[in-house]
Amino acid sequence: MKTTYYGQSTIMIETEGMKLLFDPFITPNPAAKDIDIHSLQPDYILVSHGHGDHVADLVAIQKSSGAKVICIAEIADWLGKQGIKAHGMNIGGGFNFDFGRVKMVNAVHSSTLPDGSPGGNPAGFVLDSGVKKSTLPAIRPLPMI
Repeated sequence: MKTTYYGQSTIMIETEGMKLLFDPFITPNPAAKDIDIHSLQPDYILVSHGHGDHVADLVAIQKSSGAKVICIAEIADWLGKQGIKAHGMNIGGGFNFDFGRVKMVNAVHSSTLPDGSPGGNPAGFVLDSGVKKSTLPAIRPLPMI
């Protein structure tokens, strides 16, 4: 497993031959100013909540890569209105993807989308890719306060 940190709460995890991008906030992020978002090409994008500093490049990266988006149901609906099919989940739910299992867990924060619409409950993710669970981190992107 390989992890790349792009600043703020944006990370890429490469596991089981798949690239998982979390909370794509790259273009407006000074720490990631030299990253070409179209070169990332993730297989999946996981979104913890709807704030702009977590979804700034979500639509552009998804459209460029064709990545499947995993997020709370309300963000999946918001993406659907933009022509993007996402895998909506709810807190406590889990699903087996081709790279492993994702369980959505509670996070304490707000979640309004950039256009002002409600973004559902904020969430974190616990991943199990078949690697020993002790070596696979629980991913809970932390909000900037």
